[in-house]
Amino acid sequence: MSLAATTAEGAPGALRFGRAPAAPAAGEAVLRIDRLAVRRGPLTLVDDVTLDVAAGETVCLVGESGCGKSLTLMAALGLLTPPLHAEGSVRIAGHQMVGTPESALGPVRGRDAAMIFQNPMSALNPIRTVGRQIEEALRLHTALSPGERRHEVTTLLEHVGITDPARCARSYPNQLSGGMCQRVMIAMAIASRPRVLLADEPTTALDVTIQAQILDLLKALQGETGMALVFVTHDLGVVAEIADRVAVMYAGRIVETAPADELFTRPHHPYTRALMECRIGPETPRGTALEAIGGSVPPPAARPPGCYFSTRCPKAAPVCATRPAMVETAPGSAAACHFARRPQ
Repeated sequence: MSLAATTAEGAPGALRFGRAPAAPAAGEAVLRIDRLAVRRGPLTLVDDVTLDVAAGETVCLVGESGCGKSLTLMAALGLLTPPLHAEGSVRIAGHQMVGTPESALGPVRGRDAAMIFQNPMSALNPIRTVGRQIEEALRLHTALSPGERRHEVTTLLEHVGITDPARCARSYPNQLSGGMCQRVMIAMAIASRPRVLLADEPTTALDVTIQAQILDLLKALQGETGMALVFVTHDLGVVAEIADRVAVMYAGRIVETAPADELFTRPHHPYTRALMECRIGPETPRGTALEAIGGSVPPPAARPPGCYFSTRCPKAAPVCATRPAMVETAPGSAAACHFARRPQ
């Protein structure tokens, strides 16, 4: 598959790179998270997260706000600042990210892994043009000449749906809308074709047409480079569109993992089922009341013992006061629930 894609004006443009990354073997895990915890003093914000993401795979991380999804991505790239600190292990393309000095992490970011942040206005440098910021990523991680880099900046901006890329490249972030800044962030993240892309709700601020273009672009990039994609979203429609596998987070823990088709047809954790019942589909009759999950995600200082979902779960029982283990529910699927059924 070529990365020649149709721009917002309908003209094709091909992304050119000075570095062709070595394609990982199919199925090779390029992101390995093992028992990751994020703590702030005595509080545990992210708790015992384990997740592997293979080359070419898209894993969607879903859950309500406050479940630890963004913190997990920040910890994976070594971007936490005191008083937050990470424990456990995160390996990206073989590089250990937890406990490694900042000076050794710089080359990994951008070259092997990149992140699209949720709030582009705070992530972009306000005193540099967006073109210079994208060009900096190309300067650090490709062998393109200055002239080639400037051309590449324009092409990248075209690919993320910006209709006047030359003017956009000369602009400062405060001169652009939030949606345009989000597209700039996406262009910057994919500039050097990372092996792992961490995307924290990257299409939330975009209209549905641009959202579809961005999702198509990310899938095309995966097809050509074997990039692994971890995509945080609240939109189950996006999950159904792009996910190979889904990890459901609740109160800092992963409570269920499954292939996307399996999760939508046979969710095993009560929290996952509750999320599915909150959807509105094309067959939903007009006027149907939207389902809601009673209560709210408990803050870290007030999480119940055992299963964190027990205070909101209709199936809660005394056994839920003890922590449930992840139980295999089908090949490639598991749920952390005392009532999850093992395959027969």
